[in-house]
Amino acid sequence: MVTTKDGDEDNNVTVDSDE
Repeated sequence: MVTTKDGDEDNNVTVDSDE
């Protein structure tokens, strides 16, 4: 998993993701 700039771990690299 990739840690996004938002601080959330997501499967894709996104700048802001609240999923």
